[in-house]
Amino acid sequence: MELRSRNNLEKKLNLLSEEELELVSNFIDELDVNQDSLQGEETPEIPSQLMKKWKYLLENDEELDPLNPLSNREIETICQILSKENKTRPTGFAKGEFTIGDDFNDALPDEIVDEFYQ
Repeated sequence: MELRSRNNLEKKLNLLSEEELELVSNFIDELDVNQDSLQGEETPEIPSQLMKKWKYLLENDEELDPLNPLSNREIETICQILSKENKTRPTGFAKGEFTIGDDFNDALPDEIVDEFYQ
């Protein structure tokens, strides 16, 4: 691991609570024990870490680690956690990523409507 990655990791570890550090420590212990079984697979997510990344993203409108954004698998896990907690995902998450024209509700041209009935 290069020095920059180690420094980034150290900065992140310094931000963690004692409970989160314990989770990370347990996770590293599990990696050591199951090294053979983890080869070729994604590493398991720690739910509290995923939720921390998610909350940071919502509050700051940027990834906690821009070089390691949330994956689709992580987002699915977050959605499962939120649904178990009976919470909904926030609205407006894609704000500014696309626009809807003022003519959105206008009737479609006849040529396009005809395509639906062919």
